[in-house]
Amino acid sequence: MREVILRRILAAAGALIHFLALLALRKVKLVHCHVSMWGSFWRKSIFAELARLFGAPVVFHLHGGEMHTFFSTQGRMGERLITRQDRVLVLSESWKVFVEQIAPSASVTILSNYVTFPPWSACRRHHEGTRVIFLGLLDRRKGIFELLEAFKEVSPRVPGITLTVGGNGEVDTVMESMRVLGLGGPVHVLGWVSEDDKKALLETGDIFALPSHDEGLPVSILEAMSWAIPIISTRVGGIPELVREGKDGILIDPGNVPALSASLERLALDGTLRAKIGLSARTRVESFSPDVVLPKLDAVYMNLIERASLG
Repeated sequence: MREVILRRILAAAGALIHFLALLALRKVKLVHCHVSMWGSFWRKSIFAELARLFGAPVVFHLHGGEMHTFFSTQGRMGERLITRQDRVLVLSESWKVFVEQIAPSASVTILSNYVTFPPWSACRRHHEGTRVIFLGLLDRRKGIFELLEAFKEVSPRVPGITLTVGGNGEVDTVMESMRVLGLGGPVHVLGWVSEDDKKALLETGDIFALPSHDEGLPVSILEAMSWAIPIISTRVGGIPELVREGKDGILIDPGNVPALSASLERLALDGTLRAKIGLSARTRVESFSPDVVLPKLDAVYMNLIERASLG
């Protein structure tokens, strides 16, 4: 552990020195910081402050589902740092409202995550049974343990249903929970999955379940929708702005295992409904393509660089 920490410190120090050299040589026109909670926020703030000293505009791009919890512990310092950025990018309207509440004078712009699209022909599914997919960090915040409980209730009533779980994190805890619940063959825990493996899962998936307790705008949901897979998720973060209830998926309250069970059973037993919702999800997410999102980011860049050049 000490060696890992030392390597990280040395890597950060090396990056900081290199960054300072680029700033001193006037080779930096703009700095885009991708920011999560805790250490990420404070590390990126150092780079942002240095950029500001050399007159380079800064974009602070907020990610991470627990930002609400994080900022509630940071007091005025977090608010001041947000306000000092030339532009704050957030993933959804709900996040914009939240940031403007904690830092009313911040310049906030919504820029959603984006996703590439498989061809429509790859979204046609021809297999027996119903395949439920979970892709995400294996921890309580993502709702994986409620999903296991719900699946235990549903599986005896839905012949041929399976659950495939992909992601790193608390793998051992998930396996122990499966043992306690008596879940075996119908549930497959893969751990971390490669891009190719993820593509294979989405290509054959029938339902995508992510019953999170806290979120921004999960890329995993966007990806599942691009594969025309109906979504079961929760009314948190930017998810309700993306997934329309009853049209692109089913939304429940976080932690509600009976509602999660009922949603799984409803979609698993109705292939026609799955196809209808999946088609709507695919159409819905087309506005989250690179061709739509990246020009918006380019416009932010050009605006800030132009303002900086004018002094």
